[in-house]
Amino acid sequence: MNMMIRLICVLASFYLIILCAPGTFGDERIYDFDERIYDFNNADAADAWEPIEAEWEIIDGEYVVTHSGEKAGIAVLKEAEGIDTSDVESIELMGYDLGTGRWQNTFIVFGFDERNPVTYAIGPCVGAAQAWRLCPVDSKTRVWPGKTTLVEHKERLVSRKWYHVKLVFDGDTIILYGAEGEDDLKEKLRYNFPGGRPSGRIGVGGIGGDAKFDDFKVTFKSLDADPGGQAVVEPEDKLPVAWGKVKAGSGS
Repeated sequence: MNMMIRLICVLASFYLIILCAPGTFGDERIYDFDERIYDFNNADAADAWEPIEAEWEIIDGEYVVTHSGEKAGIAVLKEAEGIDTSDVESIELMGYDLGTGRWQNTFIVFGFDERNPVTYAIGPCVGAAQAWRLCPVDSKTRVWPGKTTLVEHKERLVSRKWYHVKLVFDGDTIILYGAEGEDDLKEKLRYNFPGGRPSGRIGVGGIGGDAKFDDFKVTFKSLDADPGGQAVVEPEDKLPVAWGKVKAGSGS
């Protein structure tokens, strides 16, 4: 009997450790860019990410891109993280454009694979465009073909502010939610991929300007999928929003 009680205690402690591990819970994974993140290897934050274009650095718990120039500054999660666009239910982050460069924007990047002709960038363009946009970017050259936008929602957006961005995948349709700061998320745009949802890695990026990112959260396909294999997506007012730190004011 004592042996059985000890075994139960050990198993209970093991599951408690898993559930309470910072940065992970169930089918979510969070990259907060503090000194350490909690991926499979509990590696340093930078070790989970692969800069593809421009200069990337983790500064004060935020992932900062500079000197992206005419090309899209892109950083994606390494293949070792084992995350593909096709496995994801949603991607969420906080983005802050520093107001420099020719354009100002912060993007969620998905479908990155140099074997694909196009990588997708979606998020708030706070410069002259002032719109929430889905843009195709050349996967090899990392150049955005100017004026080529798949879909957009015009709105007054300004630089040097934190924007909360959430991208939800519903089968072959994507739905973008956004808000300034910690305001309630609202739907900004949606798009259906005629050829099906793209595959490839996910990450962050910006075009022609400097930006910073925080609290990158990935939610994987729900186990409560319908018989056709599509993830069940809750209405936006039921999606939980919880951040480790508040982004406000001048961006501190």
